[in-house]
Amino acid sequence: MSEVTTYRCDVCGKLKQEANNWFRAIASLAPTFGIVTWDAPLQRPSGELHLCGMECAQKAMAKAMQEGK
Repeated sequence: MSEVTTYRCDVCGKLKQEANNWFRAIASLAPTFGIVTWDAPLQRPSGELHLCGMECAQKAMAKAMQEGK
């Protein structure tokens, strides 16, 4: 039996559907913050943010910039 994984936007809480245009982001220990498309590989998938679209990606980046990440 296969495992089903559901994702929820870490900014607004929206549930991921098949047709959504989602992004993922990761803030590393260094002062960097990166956003990639949903299908792009991440070197460290643990601690990633799930973002439901451009608006939430922009909010996440603005928050990271305010926090100095």
